[in-house]
Amino acid sequence: LSPQAAKTLVSLMSEGVLSFSIVQEFSSFCKGENLARPALNQAVHSCIMEASAQTRKDCSYFMKDYSVISLTDRPDLKDRLADWFHRKWSIPKEAYLESMEECLGGKEPVPQWYAVLDGEKVIAGTGIIENDFHDRKDLAPNLCALYVEPEYRCQGIAGRLLDYACKDMKSRGISGLYLITDHTSFYERYGWEYLCMVQGDGEAEMIRMYVHREEN
Repeated sequence: LSPQAAKTLVSLMSEGVLSFSIVQEFSSFCKGENLARPALNQAVHSCIMEASAQTRKDCSYFMKDYSVISLTDRPDLKDRLADWFHRKWSIPKEAYLESMEECLGGKEPVPQWYAVLDGEKVIAGTGIIENDFHDRKDLAPNLCALYVEPEYRCQGIAGRLLDYACKDMKSRGISGLYLITDHTSFYERYGWEYLCMVQGDGEAEMIRMYVHREEN
């Protein structure tokens, strides 16, 4: 396995195609002294660890130039954010505007909206709403609409945004959040746990539900 192949493994991990635990297990397997060619296996392990370390270093560097904000701190972004979410998820802009206006009204901790900015350019966003269109109304509130622009992915932005949203909601008195997703082995990396399958509104197939509880 070449250094380039090792970097490919780490890239797949960053994109959520492979979980970190799988890559870790593979590298540990390669390091095992009981294998037929331990010297080669040690080299493979070293390549993977080096590539992983470099990926983390690159992520740290890139994130320095980006800012995570809540809509309550930047109400001037309301119209631009509503339009951005509309274009990513094909839900009417008016629905986002209504939710954002409720957020800015400040009467309740839910809903909330967040974005990551590169300068003044919106490059990622997510929201907290009561229910993300599924039948388990008791599992609330829900993190929704998480999206990172393709050219900004694999830089740790999603993780930082999730962490920001969870901590902000904790400061508002809500420590437990839920989300629905088709992804596997992605949210687990950020402290979310699979909870159960739920029925999406108007959907034929069940979908995965995750939970995150912010610790004190």
